[in-house]
Amino acid sequence: MFMRRVIVACVVVCLACAAPVRAWAEAGGAARTFIINLDYLDQSKAQYQAGDAKTVATVNALIGRANTVMNWGPWSVLDDGLMPPSGDPHDYLSYGSYWWPNPDTPDGLPWIARDGYINPANDGDLRSLGQFSQAAESLGLAYYMTGDERYSTALARDLRTWFLDPATRMNPVQKYGLIIPGISDKSFDTAGFRNTMRTIFDSAGILEMSPNWSASDKTALQQWAHDFATFIDNSDEGQAQFEDPANHGTNFDVNKAILNLYSGDLGKAHEAIQYYLDQRMPGQFAANGEQIFEMGRANNFLYHRYHLGVVFDLAQMATNYFPDLDVWNHVTPDGASLQSAVQFMLPYFTGELEWPYFEPGNEFPRDDDLYYWQVMVVAAVGMHDPDLYRLAEQHRSKIYIYDSRMLTHPASAVPEPATVATTAMALVSLATGYALRRRRLLRRTS
Repeated sequence: MFMRRVIVACVVVCLACAAPVRAWAEAGGAARTFIINLDYLDQSKAQYQAGDAKTVATVNALIGRANTVMNWGPWSVLDDGLMPPSGDPHDYLSYGSYWWPNPDTPDGLPWIARDGYINPANDGDLRSLGQFSQAAESLGLAYYMTGDERYSTALARDLRTWFLDPATRMNPVQKYGLIIPGISDKSFDTAGFRNTMRTIFDSAGILEMSPNWSASDKTALQQWAHDFATFIDNSDEGQAQFEDPANHGTNFDVNKAILNLYSGDLGKAHEAIQYYLDQRMPGQFAANGEQIFEMGRANNFLYHRYHLGVVFDLAQMATNYFPDLDVWNHVTPDGASLQSAVQFMLPYFTGELEWPYFEPGNEFPRDDDLYYWQVMVVAAVGMHDPDLYRLAEQHRSKIYIYDSRMLTHPASAVPEPATVATTAMALVSLATGYALRRRRLLRRTS
């Protein structure tokens, strides 16, 4: 009898919270995401609407960011005033991050590599794209959490300016993404593209629930994504990144997957993730968790952390779309897995041990603890590990009151040992989650 009362009470509360959300979403359309799991984001939204103090503080911080960045844009590839070698200002242009003018030649050519040391003058269009990406993430999440159409209006403006408006749009190619003066005038910046587009396309999918984003807007952006996916699959610049066995290759797989998910080609998205598991992952990870290619980088600590985040994008897309691709629990023929890779890094993330693999005399400082928390909390949710989630929370830098993962990867997404109350809530979550997933699957395949 007690169980029945708990379940009934939970259902009433859930329906009371969910009803206005569904009505509001249907007024425009339906949100869809690719890396973000909407079931988890809905949990944060329900906690926010219920007045949970921690979630309210997080959302208030998000709203503050959104109120700021909505006045930043719009951005365009025309902003930097640089002319690509093609002579078309709508072509994206940026320079190699770790390349610097040669101090031993009068004209500085050819540029020389300093791995691990970013040249701050090398941004080109990457500076605008990075700001756009940050703004898009904040505006998309703020809109989803609050329903305030000011955020959807600003996000729609920014998306149209970068991708769709003929006067300002970026061509759906990237031949000049990592120019190195004196060495190479063509390249696809697959890492920079993934670092920014992962949030932009999730936000564009969220925007589909707004009346400020029309069906023709969606169709036009899907065509852009399709055209860019075709470019990376068929161009020399794209294939050079595809053939890289290290993190550039993984970034290529993420880009191919998210572009095709957004444009609606689930078959090619599945192909990208399947390729990673079968062909790329076995050569990247050792059974003890070391990352073979990233160990050769100057700042190999940073690249071990960074590359885990890239692979996690594939894992999250697989979780959201492809039940047959379990990246989180995949084990290579040599016994390597994401679990062992995370466990290998944990004592260095927490500061229990000092990273011992730098070249002597070329040590790099630790990043802010927030970056290690990001990896740990995403892994904890993906691997359903409450102990890892608690460890992550213990080591998160307390100066940060907001990070998007506080909402996209809430503690409620990690199962705890069952009790009577948690079992009742789990039953409700399963029922409502099944209904939501069924609706989303129908939308994805329609």
